Amino acid sequence: MSLFLFLVLAIVALAMVGSMGKKDKESATPEMGRMQDELFRLRERVNTLERIVTDSDAGLSRDIRKL
Repeated sequence: MSLFLFLVLAIVALAMVGSMGKKDKESATPEMGRMQDELFRLRERVNTLERIVTDSDAGLSRDIRKL
């Protein structure tokens, strides 16, 4: 197989894969938005839990008293 033919096939394959990704983005539904919002909230919760776990005991007890 010549190098030129290989490059042409690679470009065509990449174009096909790229067009498949565009179809997925176009078919975004309201459910997708809700799922993204939920994912954002879950990431915030994980960050908070990580902060609690890695924080010193004095800082943790101070934050709990504030609540």
